[in-house]
Amino acid sequence: DDLKKHHFPEKSFDIITLWHVFEHLYNPSETLKEIKRILKNDGILIMETPNIDSFSFKVFNGYHFHLDSPRHLHHWTKNSMKQILNKNGFIVHKTEYPIFNYPLSSFHSFKNFSKSRSALIIALPFLILITFLSQSIPARREVLRTYAGKN
Repeated sequence: DDLKKHHFPEKSFDIITLWHVFEHLYNPSETLKEIKRILKNDGILIMETPNIDSFSFKVFNGYHFHLDSPRHLHHWTKNSMKQILNKNGFIVHKTEYPIFNYPLSSFHSFKNFSKSRSALIIALPFLILITFLSQSIPARREVLRTYAGKN
């Protein structure tokens, strides 16, 4: 949220990346306004965040590893990301769902769910199955990567 304090010149960046940053911002719209100001007209914004529409989010619900409260202040889907970008003068060019970005996410989510070591051992085949199922449908993978430009 402190991007403004750097006083970057207007339209000075070709590419701006936010790799697992956007979910931590107190005021993402204000940050996007500043990014729009400092991004060149033909520049690209690339953001990667946890995908709350992922298969493992649905399975583990409030115990999911990437909820990461209180550090993750916002959770994003393809649609909510598109909405906030459009609202702040960007247009989404492409959305990707990287494969096996966090392969141990299901394990950590189950660990949050069950504090029992024996339950973890018993659940290991289930966790492996969830991990592979979550990778088989791109829109249900753990991570959302969004490419956007100025509107």
